Amino acid sequence: MKMKCFATIFLIILSLSKHAVIAQDNYIELKELVTKEKVDSLKIKIAQTYLDRAISKSDTLNRTNAYFILSEIKLEDKVAYIDSIIAFTEKKNYFRYPALGYLYKGNIKFELGDYIEALEFYVKASEAAKKSGNNRLYLSAKFNIGLLKNTSGDREEAQTIFAEYIEFLEQNPKYINRLNYNRGLFALADSYIHTKKLELAEITIDKGIKKL
Repeated sequence: MKMKCFATIFLIILSLSKHAVIAQDNYIELKELVTKEKVDSLKIKIAQTYLDRAISKSDTLNRTNAYFILSEIKLEDKVAYIDSIIAFTEKKNYFRYPALGYLYKGNIKFELGDYIEALEFYVKASEAAKKSGNNRLYLSAKFNIGLLKNTSGDREEAQTIFAEYIEFLEQNPKYINRLNYNRGLFALADSYIHTKKLELAEITIDKGIKKL
C-alpha cells in the first residue's frame, strides 16, 4: 500500500516537473504575442510586462527572453539589452543563452568594423551553442566566423567553414531552408571567385540555381 502510494506521488511529482520545464521558457509565447502586434509601443508594453514579471520572480531565463525581444524592437537600446543578456547568462547553460547574446554582440562589433572583438564573440557563441546543443545557433555562429574570415582576407579558412556549413545542412534537412542554404552557397562561391577557383565557384553556383 505504501509502495503504491509512493508510486502515485512520484508520478504526480514527475508530471508536475514536466509541466514546470515546459512552462519555464516563455520565449515562443512572448514572440508570438509581440509578432501579432503592428504598433511598436504595444510590442514594447507586452515585452516590458513579461520583463517586470520575470524580475519580480527572479526568473533569469524569462528576464533574458524579454531583453532579447526588446532588443529587436527598441533598436536605440539594442546594445544595452544584448549586454544585459550576456551579463545575466554568461555563467548559465540555457538552450539559447548566452550563445544568442554572444552572437548578436559579435554582429554589433562586426558592423562597427571591430573584427577582432567580433571574432571573439562569435567563437564564444559557437562554443556556448555547442555546449547547449543548439545546432541552429551553432551554425549561425560558425557561418559568421566564415564571413569574418572572408572579409579579413583569410579566404581559404572561410571556404572550409562555408563548405562544412553547407555539408551540415545537406546532412541534416530539418535545419535547412532556401535562405540559409543559398546564403551558404553564395558565400562559398564568392570566396572561390576571389581566390580564382572559378570551376569550383561555377559548380557551387549551379547547385544554388538547381535549388531555386
